Amino acid sequence: MEEVVSGQLRRIYKELRYGFISCQGKDYFFHKEDYLDDWHMLCKEHNEITQIDLDFEPTRTDKGLRARNVRMSEG
Repeated sequence: MEEVVSGQLRRIYKELRYGFISCQGKDYFFHKEDYLDDWHMLCKEHNEITQIDLDFEPTRTDKGLRARNVRMSEG
């Protein structure tokens, strides 16, 4: 099992089906397929005021930092 870290949803692009998670001063890209919970609910709950905490497995790709196996934090 990969290392799991927590971060905050920084930005989501509902129609393009991807978003970014901020964690320790870095932004991690994630695609809808990386998100294990309900994508539509995540999009609905996201706004500029509410902080949404997400758990994910950080990886590095040739395009940059990426979050895999993303889900809502339980804590």
